[in-house]
Amino acid sequence: MTEPRPHVIYVVFNGTKPYAKTITLKDTDSFQTFTVDALKATALSIKIESVYPSDGPGKNVSITEVELYTKSH
Repeated sequence: MTEPRPHVIYVVFNGTKPYAKTITLKDTDSFQTFTVDALKATALSIKIESVYPSDGPGKNVSITEVELYTKSH
């Protein structure tokens, strides 16, 4: 891969019950899932804390897609 990939991310859910979690990602381009306990969240921020190095000259890192789901009660 020519660009670095996210390794550790820090997610923060804001709302009436703020919630934060550090997540370590696998070095893969496959879909990854995580469970969080963010009740009544109204906003989400993601900070990339560290990266897997690239095999080429690339210096840009990104997250291409984030999908959020809620539990049905």
